[in-house]
Amino acid sequence: MSAWRGLLLLAAVAAAAAYVATHSDWARLAYEDTAIAGSDYELHWAAGRALAAGLDPYDQGVVNEIGRQTGRAETPFCAANPLVVRMFAASSLFDGYRTWRAWNVALLGAAVLALAACLRRELGAADGTAGGPAVALALALGLVALNDGTWMSFFYNQTNVVTLLLVALALLAAQSGRSEAEGVLLALATAAKTSPALLLVVAALAGRWRTVVAGVATLGLLAAVSIGWNGLAVNRSYLAMVNLRLSYASSVPTGQFNNSLHDWNVAPNGLLSRAGQAAGWPPQAVLAAAGAVALVVLVALERRLRPRDGRAAPGVFAQYAAGIAATFLVSSVTWPTHLSLAAVPCGWLAVQALAARRLGALPMLLLLAGALATAVLFVPLGSFGEDLHQHDDIRLKTDACLALFAVTLLWPQRDQPPTAAPSTGRTKASDGLMPSRK
Repeated sequence: MSAWRGLLLLAAVAAAAAYVATHSDWARLAYEDTAIAGSDYELHWAAGRALAAGLDPYDQGVVNEIGRQTGRAETPFCAANPLVVRMFAASSLFDGYRTWRAWNVALLGAAVLALAACLRRELGAADGTAGGPAVALALALGLVALNDGTWMSFFYNQTNVVTLLLVALALLAAQSGRSEAEGVLLALATAAKTSPALLLVVAALAGRWRTVVAGVATLGLLAAVSIGWNGLAVNRSYLAMVNLRLSYASSVPTGQFNNSLHDWNVAPNGLLSRAGQAAGWPPQAVLAAAGAVALVVLVALERRLRPRDGRAAPGVFAQYAAGIAATFLVSSVTWPTHLSLAAVPCGWLAVQALAARRLGALPMLLLLAGALATAVLFVPLGSFGEDLHQHDDIRLKTDACLALFAVTLLWPQRDQPPTAAPSTGRTKASDGLMPSRK
């Protein structure tokens, strides 16, 4: 693609991104003070104020009492770990929200640039003629700014944007062969949002042990800092909250916020939990069903990533694409805000489309399925129905998560002999774009 065409593409995407940003209800709500008390920032703030006062930030009664100062009748629990909760202990809810919102604007810009660098490196490795910096920047901007999940997370104003940036930087480090930096960044991403921990499992499956060791060591250090700073009792309370509220088929006191049963939980666990409640299934049956889905996903991920039968692991971008798509399915809760991370697997798919000189029948079918899944994941809630519970939208987004994961698993990979990369943490960045002729 010529430089001028790349610039025209960038201008078109920038115009589309500006339109979406200025017409998004979520972006509008982020600048309405009356909506701040209903954001996730409010519940993080209430937990932060509790922690600063020496109280238990995971005690529902404590955060409710603090939350009532904002006019919110009931403040749901905070799922963030104590180190993250410390970041939200501003004295004023409204001033803290505005400060964090300003940081998120800057972090979104940084995430676009980091993702563009990943895409540029991958395009160059796959086919140096596929696109220049303008094409990579246009793709990155579109993948972030055209996704409704990005703007939903922007309004809710917590750590989703931080996580997106850290994951993109970790991918860039992996592409550059900086395994230790990748591990540290993945650990930080896991501290911001738990689901990126699966990317450390992905690195282990692919044999990139230096990344794993660096990540686990960093997580251990963060845990030690949290215990030393916040105390053992607070960290125990956090673990108890995770077990009670973030497990599959979670069961909490009647009337309290239940992740598994919430209408907007896109994860299979959410669909199964709601179906089980409607059908009167015993909790053990729902738990078994959700666990079975997670097991199938993890086994499929292992089959895709582990080097075997004379074939090396896929490139690191493909590993991240499959791993992130898998997190949407194995997590006990996947909110539409979490789908902002779909920028990575959808970006990998875009690279396959741009870099392939020709596509066989299977890649073409997978490309169409991936494009459709991307569209469904990116459009706002309410696009497929106006009912209060968004049943059709949520089911379709779950289907799109499944389809995107299937595409990352089934995309043909060139046969190639294993290299020394797994033992050193360095992995070839490019992926096979066409079936082997062997």
